[in-house]
Amino acid sequence: MNTKLRIEGIVLNALAFQDYDRILTLFTPTEGIVKLFVNRAFSSKKGKGSTTAPLLLIESVCAKGRGEFYTSREIEVIDHYLGLRERLETLNAACDMLQAVLMTQMPGKASLELYQLLSIFLKRLPQAKDPRAISCCFRIKSLLYEGLYKTPTVCSLCSQPLESVCTVVGHETFCPRHAPANGLVLEPEERILLDALAFCREFSSLATLVLPIDFSAKVEKFFHESLA
Repeated sequence: MNTKLRIEGIVLNALAFQDYDRILTLFTPTEGIVKLFVNRAFSSKKGKGSTTAPLLLIESVCAKGRGEFYTSREIEVIDHYLGLRERLETLNAACDMLQAVLMTQMPGKASLELYQLLSIFLKRLPQAKDPRAISCCFRIKSLLYEGLYKTPTVCSLCSQPLESVCTVVGHETFCPRHAPANGLVLEPEERILLDALAFCREFSSLATLVLPIDFSAKVEKFFHESLA
């Protein structure tokens, strides 16, 4: 007989299953990524899917199945994060953070620090002057927590200090002399900003930060290079 459990989680993704059911991908504080099967999620009793959409904080009484799968018996929304839906830029930044979790976290591997960071950022994201600053900070910190963030300081080939522009390819950095053709080029001030985002401890400093126009695209490429 399956034991009933009570789990809290942020809905990262929701997949329709058959006519009325849904399979949720949750990020939880104790179990990391889990899959939650919600029977008849689209019924009137369960709000026709309103309790099983992405970008919700939910609590479910459920039974654990095989692997990362759980079956929901009861479900309740703790936070709808309504403020995230008032501006398109804010909603896009929130979705970007959910994607970062999906790309960095493994099923069944708890990451309490990252979960707490996501919870705080989702609540306070509407306060940000530039929502991209929050999502970029979250991407960099997700690498940091996984041990994948490395401050570019010396060339991987000649070991000379990187005093001007550098090129990032995967986990390696190169000086202009040894730079591959298709890497990510970072200016010195951009490396400083990457470090500032990685080690920032106060949301207030992020809330007033406005990123350079093309910097968020560079953070995204740096993120993918670091995961490669």
